[in-house]
Amino acid sequence: MDKLEIIDSPALVRREPRNYYVYRNWRVRPIKARIHLGSCSFCNWGKGTGRGTPGRNGKWHGPFEKFGQAYQFAAATGGEVSTCGHCAPR
Repeated sequence: MDKLEIIDSPALVRREPRNYYVYRNWRVRPIKARIHLGSCSFCNWGKGTGRGTPGRNGKWHGPFEKFGQAYQFAAATGGEVSTCGHCAPR
């Protein structure tokens, strides 16, 4: 396994309480990019809820160490940027 695979593996991400993730959902219109805390039950450290739809509706991106980094990434996706109402990241 090379270094890139290790870095990108969600199982090996340090689960810091303030890691941020962006979920880009391309199935809704307008396309949305929602920012979550890694500890959010909807995010689950970039794995989602596990309801059997990985990659069908959207994709998780991250982790980002700072909210500003996650926001910049979300804005760059071209989607409508919002924050999760459940975990309320700031």
